[in-house]
Amino acid sequence: MRAQPVKIYDAMQGVPGMNQTEIEEFLTGSQTLLRLATVDQKGEPAIHPVWYYFQDNVIYIWTSKTSRKARNMISKNRVYFSIDTDSQPYKGVKGKATASILNDPFRTLEIAKKIVIKYLGNLDNAYGKLLSVAKPGSETVIEIVPDFYTVWEYGKRS
Repeated sequence: MRAQPVKIYDAMQGVPGMNQTEIEEFLTGSQTLLRLATVDQKGEPAIHPVWYYFQDNVIYIWTSKTSRKARNMISKNRVYFSIDTDSQPYKGVKGKATASILNDPFRTLEIAKKIVIKYLGNLDNAYGKLLSVAKPGSETVIEIVPDFYTVWEYGKRS
């Protein structure tokens, strides 16, 4: 899926943000965790630190179909996310989005491999092995399509 262009807002007046190209480079190249905020059926919030893969303004997360984040998607498909550094240069991207669960096992495996390679460099590790022995249909991918990005980059000259 290719998402429509996403609106970009600076997080704070006087603090430079990032343009679309810089956002794409940050989200594609960063190994920073994404923090995903969901709400369950009772209206209780939950934060999930996760690995992610970014392509064409869509964020993908690989998870078990029975995980809390996947279960929360069933009743409330609106989420909030934040991806930000905790060391200099301080920068980040956050936003509100619509999330959906992909039910295509082939696509799930394809995206899961990309996520593992992004964070671990290859598939020759415990997560790569997990992909080869996971019960077909037990894993899924959450597809996150942002409504907007709020961005910041401290230390950047405007």
